[in-house]
Amino acid sequence: MEHKELRVALHRTGEVPQDVEREYQTLEWASALYSNALRIAAASVLLENDSLAKAASLLWWSGFAVPQGYFSEDEADALPGLESEEALRAWVERDEENIRRAFGSVGFHLAGTGSLMNPKEEYLSGE
Repeated sequence: MEHKELRVALHRTGEVPQDVEREYQTLEWASALYSNALRIAAASVLLENDSLAKAASLLWWSGFAVPQGYFSEDEADALPGLESEEALRAWVERDEENIRRAFGSVGFHLAGTGSLMNPKEEYLSGE
């Protein structure tokens, strides 16, 4: 397989080629998916014991890191690293409302029942 770097136009000064725009949209999708995976994992802990500190610890032990760009540069510089438990604790505290909203989401249900990767036909047919 040939390795190809993702091309992203962060500072747009004109027309961006369609293929670069598609790669940027895929990056945005992947970033949102990652953030939602963090929320769903943290929500599982909150459902069991309502502890933000334990939710952050679970994320840290699972190898998660705070999504890039979540904190301002100054905030990120004050932390030992986006992969640190301290950064994850700050993220969980700030994102608590979204994490709690995950309880009622389809993603939370599918992940909790082990069905997240089932074929979509199976999900759509209600089986």
